[in-house]
Amino acid sequence: MRTAEGTCSSHHIAVVRLAGRERVRGQLAADGIATVVQYPTPCHLLPALGLARPPHLPVIERAADQILSLPMSPHLTERDVERVAHALGHALAVPEPAGRPAS
Repeated sequence: MRTAEGTCSSHHIAVVRLAGRERVRGQLAADGIATVVQYPTPCHLLPALGLARPPHLPVIERAADQILSLPMSPHLTERDVERVAHALGHALAVPEPAGRPAS
């Protein structure tokens, strides 16, 4: 990502959406890549909203089970980014175990 000279990116989250998130996350961890599930609960289901009858939003609820944040920082080197991309590609190439539904 290029920025103007003397500045750095304010981007702070690189999110991917994928089936089998926990399997991929485990594979990335095994490769030494830290990941985070930023928003495990959709906003409309948070108790803080106090909704007595939260709306049914299936697309959002499914996405909450599938999104994964990858490392992103202005301090990552190009080599770091390539390592994360390679590890993600490797994790995605590993087939889902038979009999286990993808999350």
